Amino acid sequence: MRDLTVIIDKILNVIPETEDELIAELKDNQSSVSFAAPELMSMWWNEVHTTLCEYIFNENELDSWKETVRQIFVGEI
Repeated sequence: MRDLTVIIDKILNVIPETEDELIAELKDNQSSVSFAAPELMSMWWNEVHTTLCEYIFNENELDSWKETVRQIFVGEI
């Protein structure tokens, strides 16, 4: 199983620093994931997905960094 905290780290490394709200929300998610019970991990994957949908996946065309985030989240890279 992929480690969600590692995935969030990879995503944070790609997001431009100007995306303050997105970065803050992902860091908050990551902090919560670190202490979550294993049986709650599916809930946290859904929570991170919701965050990404709200800030990134809400457009028809994705900028290059947004496409990279998508690829990281779905496991393509």
